[in-house]
Amino acid sequence: MPERTPAHETKDVDIRAIVVFGAILLAIVGAVSLGTSFVLDFLGSRPDPSVVLRSPLARNELPPQPRLQVAPPADMRVFLAREDAVLSSYAWVDRPQKIVRIPIDRAKTLLLERGFPIRPSGERP
Repeated sequence: MPERTPAHETKDVDIRAIVVFGAILLAIVGAVSLGTSFVLDFLGSRPDPSVVLRSPLARNELPPQPRLQVAPPADMRVFLAREDAVLSSYAWVDRPQKIVRIPIDRAKTLLLERGFPIRPSGERP
């Protein structure tokens, strides 16, 4: 078998095809950019009179609910303090019916002392 000698590539890249492809691509990108620009200018020059785009801050009004929290940790501390006050205090729930709220620790102690209330067997919930 004869030995092959190294040789150079005889077929080169077609520069003319690359240049034509680049020019066509550039023309397409330019046309799309100009078309988009004209459409946006046309739509932007005709505002819809039924839509009023004013910021709520310009009217000194709060935005509609739900609003973002400004300080979530502080809000959580206030919430937990309020819940702790409810769970650890005595108060009337319904005075005419004589229903009161007692601290949760006291309620647990009373349940352990008296036992859980049991319904009579024939009574349905």
